[in-house]
Amino acid sequence: MIGMDVTDNLPVYGGVTAISGMLLTFASTRVADGIFRDSKRKAKGGKGGDELEELFKQEAIGFSMFKNNVMYLFLTLFLAFWLIPTFTKDDKIRYAVSVAAPAAFVAYLASYY
Repeated sequence: MIGMDVTDNLPVYGGVTAISGMLLTFASTRVADGIFRDSKRKAKGGKGGDELEELFKQEAIGFSMFKNNVMYLFLTLFLAFWLIPTFTKDDKIRYAVSVAAPAAFVAYLASYY
């Protein structure tokens, strides 16, 4: 990605991917928990059957993944191909910032959900 050879830059790819993956997992879990709590509270004052609770859980996970992934994708594309190239031509910095920064931002926003 962004002109970097995979074999030469494997540690960069691995580290940035691991950090971003952990941050996005945190964000998705956090948002899904919040959506699940809201849905459960709105339905019969928090009481419902196991099937209804499972549906709420699936809906929360699906919406959380959609919301976080769309936000992450647009931020990554914006940074990687428009903003970061105006500041630096170093491919490693461009890749690391354009992948890790949106993940950190999404995780930060999820902490307030």
